[in-house]
Amino acid sequence: MTTATLKSPNAPERKAPAPHAYDRRLNNDALESYMREVNRHPLLTREEETELAKAWFNDGDVAAKKKLINSNLRFVVKVAYKYSSYKLDMIDLIQEGNVGLITAVDRFDPNHGNRLLTYAVWWIKATIQAYISSQWALVRVLPSSQQRRLLFGRHRDSTATKDETMRDSKSQSDLRGKRGASAERTQRAGRPAKKGRAKKTKDVGDVASWHRTANAARRTMDLDGAVVADGRLTLGETLACPTGDAEAHYSREELRAVTRNRIGQVRERLNDKEQAILDTRILSEAPATLQQLSDRFGISRERVRQVEASIKRKLERKLRPVMAYGR
Repeated sequence: MTTATLKSPNAPERKAPAPHAYDRRLNNDALESYMREVNRHPLLTREEETELAKAWFNDGDVAAKKKLINSNLRFVVKVAYKYSSYKLDMIDLIQEGNVGLITAVDRFDPNHGNRLLTYAVWWIKATIQAYISSQWALVRVLPSSQQRRLLFGRHRDSTATKDETMRDSKSQSDLRGKRGASAERTQRAGRPAKKGRAKKTKDVGDVASWHRTANAARRTMDLDGAVVADGRLTLGETLACPTGDAEAHYSREELRAVTRNRIGQVRERLNDKEQAILDTRILSEAPATLQQLSDRFGISRERVRQVEASIKRKLERKLRPVMAYGR
């Protein structure tokens, strides 16, 4: 006997999580699992790092290279989190940073006396920024150098507080004051002030200017993303088909196929002379003249015209049902 579970009428109804929330939970779980794996590898002392780097640089020890990479993976995570405001998947940013770390390990020369991370941080940032640039705009409206300055240059977000803006303005005025004092001291010393174009200082509080230029490098929309947060309709499903009605498109293709087939049937029943007139006079995009066909076959132009008219009547009888269907 099967027992049914009774549901209380006052019990709250459980709702299935939205698809985007489920994806976000999966990403968080994957990131936590990755961090547990990364933290298993201990950090290296300066001496251990130098020894491993020399083993890889001088002897090509693959095990030493692997240990160098694994011991510095957590640093890549730290750098990647600085780019979390770009709203890209953190796992993807970390993986791109790992590519930069591997490149840095391959190129690192321990004989210069520097630490690996001092050299690797530039490669890590470069690969992450290159990935963000490629994801941010599918169609580039600016040179790569300008786009990178817009995306990663110093700017003030629209959420900046009034105190922060005032502090930035004060620092700019202090800087102008120092430059003015320096110029005054130069003139008192009897030396002419340097002429030339003065360097323009960027007003980091100019939020409106930033947003105007940043629009040129805005991120492209995800066609697979939901139109609304709690819906299943994607942006791609709302776009119109550029080729028009699919049914009408396939109907036209079917009519073309039937037409070609019926013209082929007519052509099979023609002799060589009639086939040549059909191909070079009726079906050709640059039809031959009556005189050219007359000279070719040694007949009068009137005879060529009569043969052409006969072929057209045969085509019309064969294609009449197709033309009626096309209407």
